[in-house]
Amino acid sequence: MTYCKRGEGTLAQSNYRFPPRGGGHRSTAEALKLTLSTQEHPWGVKLLDIQELLDPLDLIRRATGLRIQDTYNAILRKGWTRFTPQLLVLLKATIRVRHSAIVTLLRNHWAQHPTDLALSVIPHFNREIAESLQPVGKMSGTKTPFVTLITDLADYPPHFWIERESEYIIAGTDRARQQALAIGLPTDHVFQTSGMILKPKFYETTIVDRVAERKQLGLEPIVQRASCYSEGMGRR
Repeated sequence: MTYCKRGEGTLAQSNYRFPPRGGGHRSTAEALKLTLSTQEHPWGVKLLDIQELLDPLDLIRRATGLRIQDTYNAILRKGWTRFTPQLLVLLKATIRVRHSAIVTLLRNHWAQHPTDLALSVIPHFNREIAESLQPVGKMSGTKTPFVTLITDLADYPPHFWIERESEYIIAGTDRARQQALAIGLPTDHVFQTSGMILKPKFYETTIVDRVAERKQLGLEPIVQRASCYSEGMGRR
């Protein structure tokens, strides 16, 4: 999620790794921070660990000493992925029950860290984030713009990435864009990119002897290879 003061951008990223699954969301946040902070007119960017902010409400941690995302990562390491649907149901139920408390914690955070923009790179909590940014009572000032950047190929409704309370959506695929429009968002509030966000280093031109590198790795020197990656702190 991102929040910014005038001329200053703040990118807040969640370590809540279920269902965000860890590495991909952190990598996206760090890529945005690096890009925004190195422009000709740089933004001041900060990362917010929403898990730490919401730790006081983590009922699973109170009962077991483990955060939900730690449980998820342990499941990945052991290959018990058949249990992920049940964890997803548990997480959604917990968020629904603690909705008001989560919104209150977020509002208190914004009160201490005023911002001109908030951008989320996490699912599940976007309804709470959007509501926390709304002016309350007689509070003056305009509403803080809220952007959700989807780091998956598509939404997984209900209450995953896109909410009716969402304001702006950045989607990496046409499928995700169509899902945002289908929920009722205006066309000028939905932006489609050419794909997922990668760190600037990915685009840097490097000079390397591929044949020598492949030999060093014990691979056939003239056979092309493809690498497949899956996010998640715990996948082998």
